[in-house]
Amino acid sequence: MGDNADGLPVTDQASSLADWDRYFRMAFLYPTQLTAVERLLEHEADGNAVEVEAIGRRVQASYDQVFEILSALSSVGLFKQSDSSHYTLKKAALRTSEAERHVAGAALRWARENLSTDSCELLLATPASGQSKTPMALDRSFLDLRTALRSLIASARKRLVLASPFWDTNVAEDLAVLLERRLEAGVEICILARAPTGGNTNRDALRILRAVRYQERCCDIRILEQPSSDDPFGRSTFHFKVACSDSERVYLGSANFNTAGLASRWELGVLLEGARGRLVSSLVESLLGAAPPVIGL
Repeated sequence: MGDNADGLPVTDQASSLADWDRYFRMAFLYPTQLTAVERLLEHEADGNAVEVEAIGRRVQASYDQVFEILSALSSVGLFKQSDSSHYTLKKAALRTSEAERHVAGAALRWARENLSTDSCELLLATPASGQSKTPMALDRSFLDLRTALRSLIASARKRLVLASPFWDTNVAEDLAVLLERRLEAGVEICILARAPTGGNTNRDALRILRAVRYQERCCDIRILEQPSSDDPFGRSTFHFKVACSDSERVYLGSANFNTAGLASRWELGVLLEGARGRLVSSLVESLLGAAPPVIGL
């Protein structure tokens, strides 16, 4: 394995700077999961098709995380995709040695510890016909908002905060399995919402989220809304939509955590990491302190 003009390792002629950028981005965001996936495929796949869900269970990572990692591995030729419709991959001969990957890993660890890690990814959700409305190649400029949000949730190791004024039952049910797994892993989960009323779907959604538990662990659900004579609508509340993973990685955007926000409308967001992510997380945590726990759902 040699180097190209940019000093990047070359596995074959098809691997480009963008391909390796994608691979090293995965190594930076999900170092533990990437290493676990590589080792699993190298030592246990044995040339057979491997399902993404099966890999996720083995390495304790979300489907979306594993799919992103496998796509990056495939793009640089470390593993070959065998069946895109079923999201399975086959092991191919690794063109990088354990020693070479160790050197790359050491470089990434040094970068995380010594360089500024502030970063911002653009996120986008669209209607089903969204791509037909613009000539832009949307998937080249934006990450899928729903996928990024699910990956952020699955990445939490200590504390997860989900804040959205409005929820619905479809999204609550969809996230329930992910949240249960995080509770099982020992993660503290706090959910912030507006007060349930007859005119929104929050009540049923929050009931679903309140029922998510692992043994004695459950989600801490809080309501940030109270009467206010200073507010023209008579209620002091919030409008931001945020997800904070371990106070380090933060989703900030326009999409409520409901079907309209994540699947059927144009929504924009950013994925923040580093100092900016910690700043947003600190603000949200301070507001949580002023939000009472929900009762009487």
